[in-house]
Amino acid sequence: MRIRLRVWVSFFLTAALLTSGMMMYSYYRVQLIKGLELRMVRSADNILSAIAKRPSQFRADPNHFLFASSTNEFTSGAVLVQFMSLDGELSSRSPSLISFHLPFTLGEDDVIKDVEIADGTKLKVYQRLIVVRGRNLGYVVVGLPTTQSYHNLEILRNIIAVMTILTVVILGYSINAVVSHNVMTNHRRFLSFASHELRTPLAIIIGNAEIALKTHTQNDYETALATIRDEAEWMKRLVANLLLIFRSQAGSEIIMASPFNFSDILTEEVGSISRRYPQKILHLQLPDTADFVADPDKVRQVVRNLLDNAAKYTGEMGRIGVSLTLTRRLATLIVEDNGSGMDPIAQRHIFDAYYRLNYTDSDGAGLGLAIVKSIVEAHGGRITVTSALEKGTRFTVEIPSLDVGKIRQWLRKKRGWVS
Repeated sequence: MRIRLRVWVSFFLTAALLTSGMMMYSYYRVQLIKGLELRMVRSADNILSAIAKRPSQFRADPNHFLFASSTNEFTSGAVLVQFMSLDGELSSRSPSLISFHLPFTLGEDDVIKDVEIADGTKLKVYQRLIVVRGRNLGYVVVGLPTTQSYHNLEILRNIIAVMTILTVVILGYSINAVVSHNVMTNHRRFLSFASHELRTPLAIIIGNAEIALKTHTQNDYETALATIRDEAEWMKRLVANLLLIFRSQAGSEIIMASPFNFSDILTEEVGSISRRYPQKILHLQLPDTADFVADPDKVRQVVRNLLDNAAKYTGEMGRIGVSLTLTRRLATLIVEDNGSGMDPIAQRHIFDAYYRLNYTDSDGAGLGLAIVKSIVEAHGGRITVTSALEKGTRFTVEIPSLDVGKIRQWLRKKRGWVS
């Protein structure tokens, strides 16, 4: 259970963090690209605006116009500018383009491209037709180096990845510490409860054993032995239940699925509880067919514990109703009574191990319903309770039918019986 919990939580956190990291990275990437493209378009607009103010100077000498202008786009080293004639010849370019020229495609207008030049520098290039007063004067090509921007983006991606890994590792250790603490707490509760509950029957056994050794009458001797037997049986059931709870808390509950008749188990257990509590009124409702696939011994324990719980908390003429409905994939068992019921606080804790109602006279160990819940959940089912004080309680158990063929195939693979 501890390993599964840690794995699932770590997997969920990893997926969530990676997803959020990827979304953050994608967002910044999109914003970066949009920012670069917007900057190039604005630079081209500024250049075209400057040319529109002095078109004759541009036509006379584009190169002189480029260097003589005070427009920042022409002289900034961060923005590369290149003028091309209408037939595709280079007219002028900014000083930082002495060693190379920007890629150009004749006939294209208002086009943005990603390119890489000979030295490995990555650029975004924007090509625009220069139109002044209805006349085409050539092309302006604006370029922005993107190598550093994308490098910074890669650094951000690596930082997000490292932070995600570190966060998952830290959370994994934290979850492990919390789960380990809970396991140790359960171990301490188990030992404390076991020592407390076993102390009384052991004292009774020892006392009656001494009586049997010293008695001189057959009747006292047999009474002492019968008491020892009863207390030993109580200890046997208690230890078995404690071990079952311990296994369920450790996540080692074993389910041995096989076909069985659900109605037969209910009929036998209702008959048994009727003999033990003859003053109770029991009503049993069964389906026409009740063939089912689960762990029959565990299902019997669920039925027995629920019936025993109902019998304990009803009066002399208390009524207990048991009904079963079956579909091809699900069994729904309802056990209800008209007993003392429970308040909302008790309903939240009734399935906790060692929990006992403090306003009843029951001397149970507080393990029955915890065992029921562990068995039901080990089958992949669920159990719910509805109750009200002095009005009674209803337990609803839903158990899915288990596929025996698939279970056996899974066991063979796990144990290496098949390749």
